Amino acid sequence: MSCGCCCTKTLDLCKVDICSGQLDLDLFAQSEGNHTLVTFFMAVRMVITGYFTAGQRMIFDVSNLNENFQFTAEAYDPTGIKIVIRKSGVDYDCFKFQTALTKNFN
Repeated sequence: MSCGCCCTKTLDLCKVDICSGQLDLDLFAQSEGNHTLVTFFMAVRMVITGYFTAGQRMIFDVSNLNENFQFTAEAYDPTGIKIVIRKSGVDYDCFKFQTALTKNFN
């Protein structure tokens, strides 16, 4: 699993309020097990896991990420296969989000 080197299409998700500490991928798990979110901060690889059951909405805990930073990330299913996000007929193999405090959203 790597991040950033193999992106062909990146989806801009949103700003994430670090006070809530949650990143909602607007996806539902296809299988049960540990799903993985991989990103980098200042050249340090960060791996966040979340256990989801099949059909459960995938919301990762990102409360340990720095605020006011734009992350590019990849998500993987329990077997290590990269999760592709399909929006408006386009497949995205990576996504980006920016962390911010709520007061900085405007």
